[in-house]
Amino acid sequence: MDQTKAVLKNDLISWVAKAVERKNFNTFKVTLDGTSEKCDGYIGDIVFVNVTGTNTDNKEETLHLVVKHSKQNDYFRASAFKHMFDAEIHFYDKVYPVLERFQLEKKLSVTFSAVPKCLKTLCLEKKEVLILESLKPQGYKLCDRRKPLNIFHIKAILEQFGRLHALSFALRDQRRNEFEAIVKNYPDFLGNFLRDKLTRGCFRPVLNNALKTLLDHGEAELVNKFEKIIAKYTDNVADVMAKIVDEDEEQSVIVHSDGWCNNYMFKYKGNNRTSPSEVVILDWQLSHLRSPALDLCYVFYATASSKELKHFDQLMKTYYASFSSFLTALGSDPEKLFPFSSLKVHWRKYSTFGVIFMALILSFVLCDKENAPDFGDLLSENGLEDMLVIDVSKNELFFERYRDIVRHYLECRF
Repeated sequence: MDQTKAVLKNDLISWVAKAVERKNFNTFKVTLDGTSEKCDGYIGDIVFVNVTGTNTDNKEETLHLVVKHSKQNDYFRASAFKHMFDAEIHFYDKVYPVLERFQLEKKLSVTFSAVPKCLKTLCLEKKEVLILESLKPQGYKLCDRRKPLNIFHIKAILEQFGRLHALSFALRDQRRNEFEAIVKNYPDFLGNFLRDKLTRGCFRPVLNNALKTLLDHGEAELVNKFEKIIAKYTDNVADVMAKIVDEDEEQSVIVHSDGWCNNYMFKYKGNNRTSPSEVVILDWQLSHLRSPALDLCYVFYATASSKELKHFDQLMKTYYASFSSFLTALGSDPEKLFPFSSLKVHWRKYSTFGVIFMALILSFVLCDKENAPDFGDLLSENGLEDMLVIDVSKNELFFERYRDIVRHYLECRF
């Protein structure tokens, strides 16, 4: 169904009106400027709108906005996916304003600001809405979701995550009560997803499908080595993954934890699309308090090919250099709070989660548009698990990327 038909125009106008209240427009007009494609977002719908208003001085101003709203399907909302919008709203309403204010008080020359401006969040009956600035008019671009990012894009992302993670360490180190207040009652999609009776059962068949695809391409030796390591996960994959991500660690931070290609937008200087000058991180629906390594697993395993993974050690140092320099600038000691040796320990643990979870994530990232599931069409509770298990047996891109991930996991566990 066309997304513009799924959202009534008067609903859009009502939501936008709340977002532009501070503009004090005498009058304003809302025009639709397109929607996201089917594979750009699975758990909600996106509408791009232009808002042209006239202020009290009779001056005209146009705002380019993105309206994200959750799906209303009752079966879908009864599952863990409901918590995704809750988490993103918590991030924009409770978390990011504190992080932003904390670093601004430090009067730093370099800050973490790789987050779209949010004008309004709304929690309505059977509907959650976020209204954000549109980055396209500012020159930001998406990359092809089916192609791996090159090393320059990955470095740009890792530098931003280094700063984001440093903010958590510094705030907790210097203002623990304030830090604990913003992470209290943080909606936890990932934990709920791994435990929800409607979704947890997908992981075993998803992993089986991924490994069978490797076997069908002659990678029996690779699969055998991998299965020996993860043998203890065979019975209750979701339970073991939940145990990994839910361990209460002092060295935990606010993570994004959904870093596939479409959740970054890049800006470039001139026509050079090889190396970005800026990056913005989108969709904070999986954000929560967890190990920094969770974000790194996503960066390496959801965006890189074997070519980029060969530079793993260099890229880890890029991340840690950004983290340590920013944490130092914020006034805390990286060697005391999170030395590089601790990062290695976290990677060894969380890379196991990453290699299993990517069997699911890459099946969505690399599927064709016509094979992409639409959770808005869910007809029963039992249908959700079926939608999560995508056939990858003939997907050559999936085979190549997942093979590279498993190889890297086996070779680079520190």
